[in-house]
Amino acid sequence: MPTTSVADQLVKKLHFQWLDLWARVMAGSVDPNRASKGLQLVQEDRWDKQVEIPYANECVPSTLGYPDGFRHRAPAEQLEFWKSQKLTKKLDGSHVLDLAKRIEDAGLPQGAEGIGVWPKFSRLGGLYLATKRIFDLIDGTRGFKNWRGEEIGKKEYWRHTIKAAGCCQRLDEYQPGDYFVVPFQFGKLWVGASLRHGLVRYAPTEFGLCPYSGGCLLLTHPDRITGDSQLYMDLGGCEWSPNAGGAFYYSARFCWNDGRLNFDIRIIDNAYSNCGSASAFVPQC
Repeated sequence: MPTTSVADQLVKKLHFQWLDLWARVMAGSVDPNRASKGLQLVQEDRWDKQVEIPYANECVPSTLGYPDGFRHRAPAEQLEFWKSQKLTKKLDGSHVLDLAKRIEDAGLPQGAEGIGVWPKFSRLGGLYLATKRIFDLIDGTRGFKNWRGEEIGKKEYWRHTIKAAGCCQRLDEYQPGDYFVVPFQFGKLWVGASLRHGLVRYAPTEFGLCPYSGGCLLLTHPDRITGDSQLYMDLGGCEWSPNAGGAFYYSARFCWNDGRLNFDIRIIDNAYSNCGSASAFVPQC
């Protein structure tokens, strides 16, 4: 990794704070007319101290967690999995283990559970083709019902949130090689909360997982969702337009139903005790 100057660190910090503000504007937690004031607060480093965060009551108690015997895979194990797949031409993973060690040495962000490794979707034909490939892999390894069918490969139906898109672009640009290497959590951090409750409370460098990144992590962690009475994965990094009409007011999730893994969409303002928003964190090293 190249040396990061103090100026670079400041630019990076402002970048994520601006993304955070804009994501909250889009989520409806900040009035667009107040956005200019919010940008001033970002510059003055008083953003988090000055904003009243809504949707506080969209959270229910929950004791659900991950399946018995579940374990987070080490970056090396995840990398070996991807090397065994025939997704495209050989991907460059030479940076993965060194970068993962840097992240571990710096300390995981608050709320992160492990370090995830998955291919950059730009190396697999773009977000939509890559997501379709990942869903095909899931379908080939376990019982899986994708209730959205071919919609998963079409930009008319879903897209990244503003913040997820910005964070993925930055990761693609400044992390070397062909893999994302990022701290993440599988949903416990936001257990029982509605999607928008979590979205407006994400840390500045935190962004929701999407069908692609969530699907990748389920491939490397096949024991994450295996039955009923477990915590399912909300995907707060995507917005869904059910009728491809341009109104992106749903999100998506992975859950369990009828004896198999399921993928479907959900509204963002309902809190369920069996759901938690899975997210990742752009590392600061």
